[in-house]
Amino acid sequence: MNYYDILGVSRNATTEEITAAFKKLVRDLHPDRYNSEEEKREAEKKFKEVTQAFNVLKDPVKRREYDKQLQESSSGGSKSESTVNSNDLFKKGLVFYRKGDYENAESFFQGAINRGMSTADAYFHLALSQMHLPRRNKKVVENLENAISLDPLNAKYRLALADFYLEKGVKTKAIHHYKRVLKLEPNNKRAIEVLRGFGIIKQKSFFEKLFGNLFKRG
Repeated sequence: MNYYDILGVSRNATTEEITAAFKKLVRDLHPDRYNSEEEKREAEKKFKEVTQAFNVLKDPVKRREYDKQLQESSSGGSKSESTVNSNDLFKKGLVFYRKGDYENAESFFQGAINRGMSTADAYFHLALSQMHLPRRNKKVVENLENAISLDPLNAKYRLALADFYLEKGVKTKAIHHYKRVLKLEPNNKRAIEVLRGFGIIKQKSFFEKLFGNLFKRG
């Protein structure tokens, strides 16, 4: 099933039609609409597919590249070939990132995404490389938010966004995301450390720790 089918729109759909279809599907997939855990898991899986499709089709550059892939596939081209290409691009991006060549890393990660690898990890690594490049602040936030939307239960992506906001001096947003990290991982040391530094989480005294340990043993 291609991205157009996932969103239930035609290949000629406008950006407004694509956005409207996405919003409707998101409302339909809200977890409050489902009772059983199995239904909620299925809805979460569908939500990730819908978000991935929307992230590609809402972007004119990514959409053109995706349409090209569909055309190649329908004319006898190999779909697996485009997948392999995106994987190769991502792996090359990792190599450049580890070497500290962030411009090339950015280029290869973006290329992998344009070739269809619209995964949370791909957006995360693209954002990591862009953090080291000038005039990329908006793109860093956008790509980390893409990663979060694709994998909302992974605290790593939200923690990276919180750290980025903190580094840029955007205290309110940093605190917001650190709090969200703790909802996902109550014992996350980095989030606890920062929130304690802001006085939002109280530092336990020696006696509070002592009595807490005694009660645990009891």
